[in-house]
Parts: sequence; structure tokens; C-alpha cells
Amino acid sequence: MSDFDWVKARAECSLVAAFIRLEKSCQKDVDAANGLFKPRKFGLLTHDPNSFSVYEDVQPQRHLTFKLSKSQIAVVKRRDGREDEQFSATLTINKDKQCRFLVGSDELEEWQFRKKALEPLFFLER
Repeated sequence: MSDFDWVKARAECSLVAAFIRLEKSCQKDVDAANGLFKPRKFGLLTHDPNSFSVYEDVQPQRHLTFKLSKSQIAVVKRRDGREDEQFSATLTINKDKQCRFLVGSDELEEWQFRKKALEPLFFLER
């Protein structure tokens, strides 16, 4: 018999808290990319408490926006004035009692979620 309080754990695994951590971690990723990929320049812009963007400072500007809603965190690519949702995540407590991003059926740690979002911007798109 387990006395794990999954209801409390899930309540603490909140989208708002995860989003705040995500923004801080994305800033660290931007700082790392700026140190590694000179002369390319990346930045992070906070739009409001529910959205921020990671961008490459080129013309036209390329960026991804992370958007918090009541039910998910979405990663949106903006190009040519259009928004295209790349993927979204909810949160869950997994079988190991850990808070994880849930993208489709994949449970991701925060770094994996950031990699999924930012890898094309940092490494693949030019």
C-alpha cells in the first residue's frame, strides 16, 4: 500500500509554476546559444505573464512563442505574419511520481520539452 498523495502532487505540478520555470530555463538556453553560435544572436522577449518568445535576431526575425493557457503550454512558430502551433503540452504525474510535460503520449522532462521547441531554431533552421 502506498501513501503517496497524488492529488497534492498533481496540484503542485501546475502549469503556471512550470511556465515560470520554463521561461527562466529558456533564458539560460539563449545565453548558452549566444556563447556558442557567434556571430548569431538570440534573445528572449516576455510579452506578458502568459507568453514569451525566443528569437534569432535576423531579418526577417525568426522566433518561437511559448503560450500559457488554462489547460496547456503551446509552442507557436510565427512566420510571415502567421502563427503555426508546433505542439502543446499538459502536465502529469508519472508512474515514478514525477511532474512531467505530456506531449501527445510522450512524457518529457523540462529540458526535453525545451529541446523539442528550440532545437530547430538553434540548430536546424538557417
